Amino acid sequence: MDLGVKDFVITSDGDKYPNLHAINKAKKQLVKADRALARKAKGSHGRIKAKIKRAKVYEHLQNQRKAYIHQVSKDIVTKYDSIGIEDLNIKGMMSNHKLAKAVSDVSPYEFTRQLEYKADWYGKKGY
Repeated sequence: MDLGVKDFVITSDGDKYPNLHAINKAKKQLVKADRALARKAKGSHGRIKAKIKRAKVYEHLQNQRKAYIHQVSKDIVTKYDSIGIEDLNIKGMMSNHKLAKAVSDVSPYEFTRQLEYKADWYGKKGY
């Protein structure tokens, strides 16, 4: 399997799982929440409420990513008997400021971790 930024995963059969682009879809909400927080006075109850709203937006974004990763990893594990993933230098990709946001949006480490444990769970060869 090939992990990427444009397409989330491409299998050896040519099946493509598109990238969710969750951060781009939630960008408007994130900016709005950040601005609302910035306008509030420090120590006020309004600031506490704005922090909670901002945290909920980030939590929703995180839940979307997790659900998609679970969906794709289960689909791959149930479809294939043997799974091989390319070895990526994730740390190096994160140090590149042009790639960092896109790579973190895909979360390749979490995907490979879930694939590994699900392959063990279903008794598949792996990795």
